[in-house]
Amino acid sequence: IVTEIIAIAAKIGLHVMAVTSDMGSGNRAMWKAFGIESTRKELRNKIPHPLVPDKNLYFLADVPHLYKNIKASLVNSNIFTVPAAIESTFSLTSPTVSYEPVRELAEFQSSDLKLAPKLTAELLSPSHFKKMKVGNARHVLSHDVSAALHYLVDNGKQDEATRTTAWFIETMNKWFQLMTSRHPLLALSKMNESKFIEAMDFLKMVLQLFHGLSIGNGAWKPIQAGVRLTTTSMMEMAEELLSSGLKFFLTARESQDCLENLFSVVR
Repeated sequence: IVTEIIAIAAKIGLHVMAVTSDMGSGNRAMWKAFGIESTRKELRNKIPHPLVPDKNLYFLADVPHLYKNIKASLVNSNIFTVPAAIESTFSLTSPTVSYEPVRELAEFQSSDLKLAPKLTAELLSPSHFKKMKVGNARHVLSHDVSAALHYLVDNGKQDEATRTTAWFIETMNKWFQLMTSRHPLLALSKMNESKFIEAMDFLKMVLQLFHGLSIGNGAWKPIQAGVRLTTTSMMEMAEELLSSGLKFFLTARESQDCLENLFSVVR
């Protein structure tokens, strides 16, 4: 079906460069049918284009869906253990990322300063339908929450180990911004070479982080497969598109948003 859609698109002048989907079991089976792999040992994020053999067809997980799943995994009491190389590079105070400091922040805010106004206790145990909202994930994995956790540590309300959770949340917030850019200021672009190199170095660090990350019992998790596959595809697509003469790459164009908007209209 996917190959047929690509062929029909080509007949009306559209060159399909990437296939974006959520990480439901059917879509992961589709990846497997195309030979796409994202494991701790192997990463294959593209295949030769079925219609243009000298081009690639890239595969990505939908970033907003992925972001919701990262937030859900953290909130569901999973402990994330950062790889030693990352811990050393950033001089982290602990290898452990936990949702517990975030829960304590929400409790602190219920009777004191609203350091992160959009974070509520309800977001940490959402209903089924609220889990589906990307905005709720953005309120948990946000710069405000990261800064608030640092504030609580600075004022003796939480211990130093909390800074690793704050660092992880800030890292995920920056990753999401780069992966869903809608404006040239945040887009991947070579117009400012140093800024482009900085962004690509950051994304390489995220790849390293999720490759070595241990979540819960340490088994390889779908969110790790999704982040590695999607980040790699986005970086390679950026290089290909920017080398072809484009001035900037709005990564939000690779999301499933247009499809989700159609679904909402139908509903």
